[in-house]
Amino acid sequence: LEGIERAKSLGLGQSGLADVIFTMYPHHAAEMFVTSDPSYKGRFFTMIRHPVERAASMFYYRQNAEHENEKVYVPHWKNVKFVDYLRRAGGQKNPMVLTLANKLEERTVTAQDLEIAKEILRTKFLVGLTSKFHESVQRFNHYFGFDNGYVDRKCEEGSHKNKNTASNYIPVEEGSEEWDLLMKIYDLDMQLYEYAIQLFEEQKSLGRK
Repeated sequence: LEGIERAKSLGLGQSGLADVIFTMYPHHAAEMFVTSDPSYKGRFFTMIRHPVERAASMFYYRQNAEHENEKVYVPHWKNVKFVDYLRRAGGQKNPMVLTLANKLEERTVTAQDLEIAKEILRTKFLVGLTSKFHESVQRFNHYFGFDNGYVDRKCEEGSHKNKNTASNYIPVEEGSEEWDLLMKIYDLDMQLYEYAIQLFEEQKSLGRK
């Protein structure tokens, strides 16, 4: 957040220097484009991953990410089984809804927050799905006018490099105890994910030439 505040104070949103800004904090990033000049506007685009797959991948990654800082790498998880982690803590509930509803400080969300998150996703975001990675990238290319060859190559490289890179990654099987626990932790996020799939289909025309 400090970086966003600094970028805002330097006028990054109005400078025209940045073609793309990556952030985990969309509400704060949007403040960079609050100006009296209506020509300075941004449009969000996102790649959304199934909440269960995302949670498992992140857990196994953080177990082994010795090159990361202390906020990411958790050495005391080294010998912890994923199911035991979920039984004890399980991580933050519904992080996608928390983020889009701008409730990060409150740490809890309601069904009303889910509806707010859906509306923000519908009106502010071009939605991509990691399960339809290539089609999503092509849609981004067409909508924003990116260089197809360069963006395709870089996104594909990043996807293959970073997806489930932990050597100990174990997929979560539907119907397992891990799956059932995650369904409780991500009950609203799962509904948002299903809505994102619907939006992805509805936005097909944005990716046509």
